[in-house]
Amino acid sequence: TSIRDLSGYHNEIVFYQAGAVEPQVNTTVVDSVKRVKKDTAALAVKRDTVKVKMEYDRSSSVVIYGNRAIQIFTVSSEGPQEYVDMVNMYEEVFDSLDIFCLVAPTQTDFYLPAEYKKSSNYEGRMIDSIYSGLYADIHTVDAYGELARHTREYIYFNTDHHWTGRCAYYAYVAFCKSADLKPYPL
Repeated sequence: TSIRDLSGYHNEIVFYQAGAVEPQVNTTVVDSVKRVKKDTAALAVKRDTVKVKMEYDRSSSVVIYGNRAIQIFTVSSEGPQEYVDMVNMYEEVFDSLDIFCLVAPTQTDFYLPAEYKKSSNYEGRMIDSIYSGLYADIHTVDAYGELARHTREYIYFNTDHHWTGRCAYYAYVAFCKSADLKPYPL
C-alpha cells in the first residue's frame, strides 16, 4: 500500500472542502477523505463519493486567472496581533540580538483581479499593520515593496503561493537593505 492510497489520492482529482452543502445546480462528483485517529496513528479512510456544489469560501478559495491559480488571502482578526506579540517577545528575550522581521507576501496582492479583493483581503495592509505594532528596535524588512517592483518577472510559481528562486533573491535584497548589507548580484 502506498502513501498515496492511504491519503485518498488516486488518478482523479480530489477536492477537499469544509462545510460542503447539498447540490443545487452545477454539481460536480468529487471524492473526499475522512481522517480517523486511532491510538498512535491517523488513518485515512475513503468515504463514499458525494456530490457537492463548490461554493465561494474565503478560507479556502482559489481563483484561476490567466495561467495562475491564486489563493484568496484571508487573515483572522487576532492573527496579526498574535504574530506581533510573538516577535516583540523575541525582542524582549533576546535583547542583545538584532531582531529582523520579514513578513513574506504571497502573490495575492500582485496578481489577483480587483473584483476578488475586499478591503480586508489586502496583504500589504496587514503587513504594514504588523510592522507598525513591532517594537522600535525590531528591524522590518520591506519584502513586499521589493517584490512589487518585480511583478513583471516570474517571481511566483503559477499554481501556488510559493516563491521562485528569483523571488527569494529579491526578498534577500530587501533584507540586505534593512540590515545595511550589500547584496550579491544575480
